[in-house]
Amino acid sequence: MFLVLAGIGLQATPFCVPCVASADATTTVFRALRAERKGSMVQLQWTTEREMNIRGYTVERFTGSEWLNVGFVPALSADNISATQRNYIFTDFSAGSGALTYRLVQRGIDNIQTSSAHLQVQPQGAAASVTIYPNPSRGNFTVLLDGSMGLQNVFLSDMSGRILAIYRDAGQSIEVKDLMAGTYILRIADARTGKLLTEKVVVQ
Repeated sequence: MFLVLAGIGLQATPFCVPCVASADATTTVFRALRAERKGSMVQLQWTTEREMNIRGYTVERFTGSEWLNVGFVPALSADNISATQRNYIFTDFSAGSGALTYRLVQRGIDNIQTSSAHLQVQPQGAAASVTIYPNPSRGNFTVLLDGSMGLQNVFLSDMSGRILAIYRDAGQSIEVKDLMAGTYILRIADARTGKLLTEKVVVQ
């Protein structure tokens, strides 16, 4: 759920892999893409807004020298074409406890392959982290959340504690735009455990 207060929005920006105009192109538009550690396992979840000529998605894990195929998830769209939201989930049962990097490889019916952005997963037991850049900013910045906290609720407030925006069940990347000059507080809460991170953001 996306809630905007006081005219300030936190929004996840859809991204296209690849973004091409050809009517018969192999295309996926992702709404969300995240990886979450569950003990020694890692669960990947992704949501697509549009799929065209997609056969499915290969989940790959980086070994340090090469990408290892750890599973394949067939496309849910009938006739390999969909203009409606589709939700996918895959669990890597052999992930282990170390720091990991994943990616999705989109596989088209024409054998075209395109890779997604990389997903970082912290080692088991590691403290959760958040990266904000640029900080200070001119009003627009990106919040990167690691996968160790699971689903996260993000609260943006001013220094008086007034909540300006809420983004529920956040993925691993959030774009914040059009903030006025000032100092703000981001609170990132694990929706499952209640674990809380707090970060200060400065807009010049």
